[in-house]
Amino acid sequence: MQNFYHLDQLIHGYFNQDYDLINDGEDTIEGIIGLFKKTAPGWLLKELAEEIDTFIECYGDKLDDEFKSRYGFDFRLSCGRRPLTTS
Repeated sequence: MQNFYHLDQLIHGYFNQDYDLINDGEDTIEGIIGLFKKTAPGWLLKELAEEIDTFIECYGDKLDDEFKSRYGFDFRLSCGRRPLTTS
């Protein structure tokens, strides 16, 4: 299994079951990504973008399955409190 360190850190750190407690009130995917981008240095954003491109290239037509397999437990679109949605 390929390692995607920065993507792992983003998902596990910002999109976990406590997302509504740790993300300064942000409760949309775009809002949380915006918060991450404000705090991350440019080099990290560049490496993360490269990892995301590689993830897409590696898993292509099985992208959704691989994402759920890796991040399904942490990436919560609804955590039982209020739903995490796109804006």
